[in-house]
Amino acid sequence: MSAPVRIGIAGINGRMGRETAAIAAGDPRVRLVGGIVRREPDPGEWAGVYLTTDPDQLLPEIDCLIDLTLPSATVTIAQAAAKHRVPLLCGVTGLGPEEIAALEAASTVVPVRWSRNLSRGIPLVARLARELAAVLSDFDAEIVETHHRGKREAPSGTALLLAEAVAQGREQRLDEHAIYGRHGESPREPGQIGIHALRAGGAPGEHTLLLAGDDEEIRITHRALSRRAFARGAIESALGLIGQPAGLTRI
Repeated sequence: MSAPVRIGIAGINGRMGRETAAIAAGDPRVRLVGGIVRREPDPGEWAGVYLTTDPDQLLPEIDCLIDLTLPSATVTIAQAAAKHRVPLLCGVTGLGPEEIAALEAASTVVPVRWSRNLSRGIPLVARLARELAAVLSDFDAEIVETHHRGKREAPSGTALLLAEAVAQGREQRLDEHAIYGRHGESPREPGQIGIHALRAGGAPGEHTLLLAGDDEEIRITHRALSRRAFARGAIESALGLIGQPAGLTRI
C-alpha cells in the first residue's frame, strides 16, 4: 500500500478549513501535516497538526497544498507553492486579475487547480449547462444562487462558472451578455444570461440553472446540504493533482 499523500491546508482555522481537516483525518489516503493560519491559535486545539503563519515553513513537508483562504492571500500562497514545487488546489472565489495571474505563474512550475466550487457535482452541472446551451441556443438562460448571509461576494463564483459555461456553449462572451439582477423597466433582451444572488440564513449553497423556451423549460439545481460536500471534493481534487504535469485547470 502506498504511503498517504501529505497535505497542508491554508486557512485551516476557517469554516471550510476545519471541515476539510476533519474529512482528511478520516481518509487513509491522506495525512494532514499542517496548516497555514493568519494568527497562532490555541495549540491544544490542533494536537498533532503543525500550524504556522509562514508558508515557507510548511510547504517543504507536504505533497499538496489546499488553499481555502481569501483573495488577499492568494498571491503569497501561489508564489510559495511555485517556490517549493508543491501542487496547489485553490478553492478561493472572488479572485481578481492579479490573483489569477499569480496562479497562472505558479502553474508554469507545478500543477494548479482553481476550483470555484469544490463539490463533485458542480463540474458535471457546468458540463451539462455547456451542452444544453449549445443545443437550445434560442432558450432564455437564467441562474439563481442562494447562500448564507455571511457570503462575501455576489454573485458567487459558482454562478459565474455556470454562466460562463452557458456563454461557452453559445460561443458568446459572458461580459457582453450577462445581466446581474433586474429592477424598474427592464424587458429581457435576446441572448441575455441572467445572474441573480440571494443571501439569507445559513444555507451552504444552492444554484439553479433555468433554460426556458416558449413551450418548455429545463431546471437544473445543485444543492449543497453541508460544507462536507466541498471538503470531500477538496480532498479528491488534491489527490488528483499528484503526479500531474505543470499547468492550470480552471473549474
